[in-house]
Amino acid sequence: MAMPAPSAPEPQRETARATRWDVIRDVAGFQVKLGLDALRDVLLSPISLIAAVAGLIFQQDRPGRLFYGLLRYGQVTERWINLFGAAGRFDSQPPGVEPEDLEEIGSVDDLLQHVERAVVEQYERGGVTATAKDQIDRLLDSLQPEDPRGGRERIPSGKEPPSAD
Repeated sequence: MAMPAPSAPEPQRETARATRWDVIRDVAGFQVKLGLDALRDVLLSPISLIAAVAGLIFQQDRPGRLFYGLLRYGQVTERWINLFGAAGRFDSQPPGVEPEDLEEIGSVDDLLQHVERAVVEQYERGGVTATAKDQIDRLLDSLQPEDPRGGRERIPSGKEPPSAD
């Protein structure tokens, strides 16, 4: 059985240090990006509400189409702005913070999933959220436009519309 060849020692990584002008450039760029990010957020907030309400009322077959399309657009603009892109330019890290620590913190999405699980558990137990959900469903049903064939075409929440065979 052949012995594996000894691996070559890894080359020492040269740590780049930022000059004053690097910092000035990156701070200026960060401020411009913060402004763009804030402008995007200010515009997306009301537009997202309008898209969600319009989809719930007028697009019964695909109520989330407008809202989720807007979210995809937001993802594109987030990558384009790249707010924290300068963070990886130089070997710098906050004192006492290891990359593994940052991974354990999670994200806002993780927090929202935790809250959603709690709300779903309450709903399944028939708690307050079940009543609130029923009231919201009734409100949305009443806002849906009338079907031209007469009456309102109501689609139960959380279910796909019946197929037209």
